[in-house]
Amino acid sequence: MVELGLGYLTLDRAVTTLSGGERQRATLAGQLSSNLFGVIYVLDEPTIGLDPEQVAVLSKTLKKICANGNTVVVVEHDPAFIQTADYLIEMGPAAGRLGGEVIYQGKIADIGKAKHSITYQLLNSGKDAPGKSKNKKGNPFGIKGASANNLKRIDIVFYAEQITAVTGVSGSGKSSLIKDVLYRSWQKKRPVNCDLVSGLDPFEEVLLIDQELLSQNRLSTPVSYSGILDQLKTLFSKTAFAKDAGLKRADFSYQSKNGKCPICNGYGQVKTSMDFMSDIWLTCDACSGMRYNDAVLACTYKGRSIGGVLQMTVQEAIAFFGSEPLVDALEILKQVGVGHLLLGQAGNTLSAGEAQRLKLAASLMQKRKGKTLYLFDEPSTGLHYFDILQLIAVFQSIVERGDTLLFIEHNATLIESADRVIALGPGSGERGGEVVRG
Repeated sequence: MVELGLGYLTLDRAVTTLSGGERQRATLAGQLSSNLFGVIYVLDEPTIGLDPEQVAVLSKTLKKICANGNTVVVVEHDPAFIQTADYLIEMGPAAGRLGGEVIYQGKIADIGKAKHSITYQLLNSGKDAPGKSKNKKGNPFGIKGASANNLKRIDIVFYAEQITAVTGVSGSGKSSLIKDVLYRSWQKKRPVNCDLVSGLDPFEEVLLIDQELLSQNRLSTPVSYSGILDQLKTLFSKTAFAKDAGLKRADFSYQSKNGKCPICNGYGQVKTSMDFMSDIWLTCDACSGMRYNDAVLACTYKGRSIGGVLQMTVQEAIAFFGSEPLVDALEILKQVGVGHLLLGQAGNTLSAGEAQRLKLAASLMQKRKGKTLYLFDEPSTGLHYFDILQLIAVFQSIVERGDTLLFIEHNATLIESADRVIALGPGSGERGGEVVRG
């Protein structure tokens, strides 16, 4: 566990309090000590929350697993980690329906043969960070005597209308500072885990946009979460067919009694119980996965029912609706990097990174009179280098309109795009919790 960068964890730490990366590495440590061989290990972004030195240690550990006669398959975006792999499989060419193909497979050294490969571009781009915008330094706000978990009564000053990156090795106190001190103090309207919090009054809202999944409920979708479904209901209820059929706006909800498919109850899928295996979900035969009953599906706009619209991707919907007002909201989804999602995709199928970006999009769609402070936890999770460049452009637009943004991050490209960097450390656990730079 020490080799995997988890030496700062206390032995009685509840597993529920571990991050996804910490939990994954703790499980891996247990496997390493078992001395098994002939096992295939499948890891999903194990470098999340790790700085470059810890990534190098993780890579050596996985090599050790392979040396014991095992196989390791890793889903990863980190270029330093990718270059240590023995074999590379690149999927693409893009996301969602535009993916699902093998772009390249072979040795890392031979990727130059695939000039069309995004990974080739990543490893040979030089990875120059985009230029920083000249964001003005706004009013200061900050914390005095922060003492949550391993924080050693530190004082921190942030500035409004800027992008601030909070960095440090895993376990250095970054999440404690942002989540357990700053955000909780805002929620409670009093200092929490600190002596004093000052300068938050100018913010109308402080939003924590983390990687918690939106919902395990299959009725939650990108359009329902973002509010775009309300605009779709209004649009379809104004069609001539809807008026003639007596369909009201509420009937175009797949959760309404008069709108949902009576067989799948608006889920678009039917659960089948298996005696000796987990339950499986199959596409509903009655509505063909469109969630609505026949009466609602008979109502069309430009030849598509609302159920058919929900089976479009965000990108497809932008082209389909043209100049309709709801396109503005769809464009925001595209800008934050989820243009590949289906409008009616079940919320429980979204990755942590997709959920985080959908939360950001929903926030950007809201009209606020005052200023907003955005707090992000590892926003680079699940993103390729070129996706990160797109996210940086969104972050810059947020600050340029007068809001403020803080993020916890290890990705060098994102960190370099910040106006100010606060580094915690110097190590993890008891060796962390101090301000190294900032």
